[in-house]
Amino acid sequence: MDVLEIKQYLEENYSFSTLHDCSEDDSNSQFLVQNRAIQVFDFDEIKVNEVKQRCFPSYTSLTSPDTLFFDKNNHLKLIEFKNSYSSDVKKPA
Repeated sequence: MDVLEIKQYLEENYSFSTLHDCSEDDSNSQFLVQNRAIQVFDFDEIKVNEVKQRCFPSYTSLTSPDTLFFDKNNHLKLIEFKNSYSSDVKKPA
């Protein structure tokens, strides 16, 4: 399946969200991005519906990026939001 087929499948089966909504930090009740114009797919929703149900139904928790979107050149982009300072992130040993 190529990128355009993935894009078409997502557009047919999922609703768009905004970058703002996908950037919500539930634990701190804040949004990390204020832009409401950029449309993205909520990858957390896709993860549950596509990956967990189809591939890993026995897993209790799966991790994934927060959003998936296609830029103007139809390049697939994945974004993970973290509400922390880069200096607080532990580097792998």
